[in-house]
Amino acid sequence: MKRGKKTIVIGIGVLLVLVFAGAGWYLSMAVPLGTGYAAKYICSSVFISHRDPQTTYGEEVEPINPLAKIIQVEEIDRVQKKVVASSFGLFK
Repeated sequence: MKRGKKTIVIGIGVLLVLVFAGAGWYLSMAVPLGTGYAAKYICSSVFISHRDPQTTYGEEVEPINPLAKIIQVEEIDRVQKKVVASSFGLFK
């Protein structure tokens, strides 16, 4: 019986590692797209439509982008007309 329990525990451990590795891979592909979307949307809203970036993010980006909770708009450069968004300080 001990060998059967050990096999089950190892199987569950391997399964958890695979699940977390798959989730990490998915996020590494999805998060750069989400940060790019947020930066582009804020850039267009601020520099073309002359809207407030916080209002735009709250009303336009958050309801549409499922990754909006982990994305921060770090910089809005009005001179160079550039917006930088990131997630966890990565994926700029």
